[in-house]
Amino acid sequence: METALPKYRRVKQLLLDALAADTWKPHEPMPSLAVIARRYRVSDITAQRVVRELAREGWVYTVRGKGCFKADRPAGDDLPSTRDPRRVVFLISYVLNFFYGAILEGVLGVLRPLGYVVDVQTTFDRDRLIEEYLARLLQEKVSGVLFMPAHAELSYYPIVRLAERGVPTVLVDRESDRLSCDYVACDHAAGMRLALRTLFRLGHRRILLLGCDPSSAISSVRARFAEYRSVFEEAGSFDPALLVPEDPTLGLHNHLDIGRALVSRSMDRGVSFSAVIAMTDELAVGAINALRDARRCVPRDVSVLSFDDSLLAQESPVPLTVIAQPVHDIGRTAAGLLVRRMRDRRGEPRRMLLRPHLIIRASVGRAPVKSTRRRRS
Repeated sequence: METALPKYRRVKQLLLDALAADTWKPHEPMPSLAVIARRYRVSDITAQRVVRELAREGWVYTVRGKGCFKADRPAGDDLPSTRDPRRVVFLISYVLNFFYGAILEGVLGVLRPLGYVVDVQTTFDRDRLIEEYLARLLQEKVSGVLFMPAHAELSYYPIVRLAERGVPTVLVDRESDRLSCDYVACDHAAGMRLALRTLFRLGHRRILLLGCDPSSAISSVRARFAEYRSVFEEAGSFDPALLVPEDPTLGLHNHLDIGRALVSRSMDRGVSFSAVIAMTDELAVGAINALRDARRCVPRDVSVLSFDDSLLAQESPVPLTVIAQPVHDIGRTAAGLLVRRMRDRRGEPRRMLLRPHLIIRASVGRAPVKSTRRRRS
């Protein structure tokens, strides 16, 4: 048995169909919120939500004190509806990863109700697969592309050729200096500032940065590292000993094991610290395991903070305090940008950074009187 569409979605689709049928001309006033509510038998709040979503996705615009108007669009570029599906390709690394999966949900939540067919291609970060997909796209009809690699220096990818041919393209969470197109990501520098501010307020000054790499192919890692370094250099207290990049010579592939090994090695070397900021939840849980091995209590002796907020962060032996990215909003914003770009390819590329937020759990506390050192027998 099919489940009835929510009221707001049903009304939104009816308005989209009316827009596609040119019921209103560009810049022509549309029905007021009161008229929409009365005509479709919904509340004023529901009508307001529908119009707000249509405006965010670029189908209409509002003028304060005057109402809602149909947005302009290039000739021949009809608005999509369920009767006129368009194809959007989303190149994504790992659908099953919580981070990528949540962004995909956000993308689908915007594009599918508008009648777009979303073709999800999983790349597993393999250059050959990415090149094959893109070569195929150059020969096929596609309305737009969302591209979200995990580990890539985009200047080497043929995605550049696709964008240069005028195919609307949006980069998601990975930035390229060479590729001039719309870009959406979390503000990773702001996330690091928020992490440091949280720990500073609790008295922490010796903060180990776990998983950092200034030359990383992952733009989020580079941005966080740069902000960490800038803050401590400005304070005159930057200590390279507190930087702990991943080490391929360890021969480990599981981030839980990598985090454990790296923090254990730092303590063996006598590096003092009262807090750890880990680039991923897996590294953070590995750090907690290393601290437990050394009979250090989290957060009494050492605080641990990480990024992302995966299920692991919530179910860790010590639930992790995290800087959480607005993953669903990243997906929705990327899809909205792509829709606008498919409607109107003019204008400079837009770069949108969304603010992360702090989730406080049990892994962070006040700094101890003494910085952490591994006890020696």
